[in-house]
Amino acid sequence: MKNNLIILLILLGSLAGIEAQNPLLKATGIVNRANLWSVAGKNQGQNRPTAVESRSASFAGLTISNTLFIFHHTESAVPGDYIALQGHFPANAEVGLRINNRKDYLLLRPLQQGDGIFQTRIPPDLPPGQYEIFVKTGNIRSKAALINHPVADCFNSPQVYSGADMVVKGRDLVMPGQTPTIRFVQQGSGAVSYGTYEPKGSYGFKLRFKAPTELVAGKKYTVFVSNGFGEAQVKDVLTAIAPATDYYQLRVAFHASFTAAIVNNVYDLTRDNRLTAHMKPGDATTNYRDAIQAAIDQASADGGGVVKIPKGTYQCTGTTGTGLTLKSNVILEGAGQDETTLEYAGFKSRFLFSQASDRTIGLANIRLVNKSEGGDAAEKSAAAIFNNDVLFLKNVRWNVGVGDRIFIRGSNNVVIQNLKATETKAGLGGPLRVSGCRYATVQESEFSLAQAVQFVNADRYFIENNKFIRNNGIPVSENPPTTVHIITNEFMSNSLVAGNQFLVANGANARIAGRDPNGHRTKVRNNDGESIISEGGGPKPPFLHKGNVTSATATTLTDADQHFGAIENRPYVSIIRGKGMGQVRKITSVTGTTLTLATAWDIMPDQTSVYATFCFGLQDVVYYNNRFENQQRGITLYKTALSRVDLVKNTLINSGAIDLQPTQNIRNHGKTFQFTPVYDVSLVGNEGSSVSDQYQGCSMGLQVIQDRIAETWGTACIGLRMKDNTLRQQIPNQLVIVEDNYYPSFNAYMTFFRKTSAGTNPATYFKDNGVPLILGTIIQDCTVQNAEKPVSLGTGTYYTLIAGLKKMNSAANTVFEKKPVPAPGEPAPSGSQYTLTLPE
Repeated sequence: MKNNLIILLILLGSLAGIEAQNPLLKATGIVNRANLWSVAGKNQGQNRPTAVESRSASFAGLTISNTLFIFHHTESAVPGDYIALQGHFPANAEVGLRINNRKDYLLLRPLQQGDGIFQTRIPPDLPPGQYEIFVKTGNIRSKAALINHPVADCFNSPQVYSGADMVVKGRDLVMPGQTPTIRFVQQGSGAVSYGTYEPKGSYGFKLRFKAPTELVAGKKYTVFVSNGFGEAQVKDVLTAIAPATDYYQLRVAFHASFTAAIVNNVYDLTRDNRLTAHMKPGDATTNYRDAIQAAIDQASADGGGVVKIPKGTYQCTGTTGTGLTLKSNVILEGAGQDETTLEYAGFKSRFLFSQASDRTIGLANIRLVNKSEGGDAAEKSAAAIFNNDVLFLKNVRWNVGVGDRIFIRGSNNVVIQNLKATETKAGLGGPLRVSGCRYATVQESEFSLAQAVQFVNADRYFIENNKFIRNNGIPVSENPPTTVHIITNEFMSNSLVAGNQFLVANGANARIAGRDPNGHRTKVRNNDGESIISEGGGPKPPFLHKGNVTSATATTLTDADQHFGAIENRPYVSIIRGKGMGQVRKITSVTGTTLTLATAWDIMPDQTSVYATFCFGLQDVVYYNNRFENQQRGITLYKTALSRVDLVKNTLINSGAIDLQPTQNIRNHGKTFQFTPVYDVSLVGNEGSSVSDQYQGCSMGLQVIQDRIAETWGTACIGLRMKDNTLRQQIPNQLVIVEDNYYPSFNAYMTFFRKTSAGTNPATYFKDNGVPLILGTIIQDCTVQNAEKPVSLGTGTYYTLIAGLKKMNSAANTVFEKKPVPAPGEPAPSGSQYTLTLPE
């Protein structure tokens, strides 16, 4: 014991010497000796005197290598921010940074590093700009990865005209102190023109502008966006059309499809002599279904027009089939959403319908009410099924009643504005489903619901400034329990969900099936109630495989033990362990045991590599400035693969968590291996408060579910970043109710579920095989108040950097460890590995 004490004193004295010799370590004040030893001993054992090695090294003197690659990196950062890189490079690699294409570069000091992982800091005295970051060994380097480079995912319309109002969705589109530029290049001629930046309503993820006035109808345009630091090409190519008046104020360029010839050709159902049947204003008893349908048919046959229904309440009933079929180039319009009412009932199929062959259809300024009182026919009747391209619903009030929802599917160019939709019975789905569409805008609408509004197979959706109201007055079933989400986002890409409110009506708090009046669990249901949920296909996630690589070529991967089925959805393959870990590629085709890829590997996998296939539930999606009040749960991204998802400036008041839950799981009686990774997700500037919540706390972060599998298959999370977030807890703290009871803290840990039916069989307990499950997390400048556990990490969490955590009336210890229960007689697994904590 005496000898051990002497050794400890010598070790502490050595560490004190390291700290004294190293100004950066001393300045940052690493909070405990264990962490300091981790940096000094496991990060090359070098004492670096400054934040950078060199300020004048020549960038031109470096040669690009095909053996060094960055797969994932922090994409947005200001001076003083902490960043992480993951890729294929050795543990002794160096990292260089070049700003704004200068001739020299900085060599950054590592805070933590290992094989394929490097964490460092952007020097605080560096000017803002676009940073090129690269790894190097000697005089060879990787291709540069870009920080603060604009990412321009898509427009809100595939069409444009001179002077049109346009929107770009992306990342880092607007930077402080800089004015964006929007450059149009006409394909063929190369003629260049510029759009006009509109600062109102623009921010980093959304850029508003007016199109140039010189556009030529019929021509295609490639568009480039500069944020003042760098320029990027928008993925979409725009087609110019003739300028047009936005008669219905849709604020998307494809409104031009509703031409003056359509809008000005009005069929007044009270007196138009082109119509064979008319309506009597204010006649609330006559069934006008046939008269309205005849007017729609006539307007479409004449080339298009507006079928105008006068002020008043009217009946539109039937006993079979469809109520009204909308047709090409026809707008069905009333005198106002509270002035003209159509009451419908009796249709066994749907009330409104449009054929896929029809296009350019509108519904405006009208109230629709399902008067059916129940029964099999009424419950199966859809409010509407729209299949067509170029569709708008504007100023519509719609009570779908006991019937099914408004269903828009497979359509391109959709606008829904100021739709007020309600349901009066749960069990058939929420009031709206928009599925398989592109360029869909849902804005300034209000939904009163018990079940979810669904956005599924969604590409280029703009869901902004809506109210989603969980209505406790709508009956729900306890047995079987009704699923009660608010909105679902399944297989969504290139989309923006911003400025929405999630509220409660007919009660102060959300009323959830399976909860008692205080919100605690009952035996009926214990896993439900999310405000926003994405769950990767729910019970039937597509194209799940996991295995070992037998061989690979530049653009293929072969597993001789696998038989890949037909491609479903948009599948990807990721290397989750071994050589090439972190690479993700889109799958284009499948032949027996071989996957063919859209792009070549950077580092070709070999027989040490483990792969997983999956479909991203969310890819390039932003949740921005949404507000949640008194909800059972906040945002849950559950057992779904994520890539480049940003959750920014959302506020949750008594609404649980922002919760990421990737999984490692075996399904379908051992036949399906589910591995859903999370890559490059950011939580920035969010606020959660449970100070007045009576039954649960609030949390942000990630819990990887390792479900009844003893060993970790591979790395499930790379590059999670949490910055400038705030959590305020009640006293005493309460757990967060999700699938498991999660810690009310900033989280990055594993939840291990053991197969308890096997009793105490040692094989059913967690076995630590040294594989990082969560890699390279950064928690920077976050705040906790009244927190018993400020940060929760655990077994399987590797290389976590915590910096500047502000603790208000919170526990002295920053990090709490969650570890799986060990097998009987075995020691507990180790907690997180390579955790570095820097003070406020």
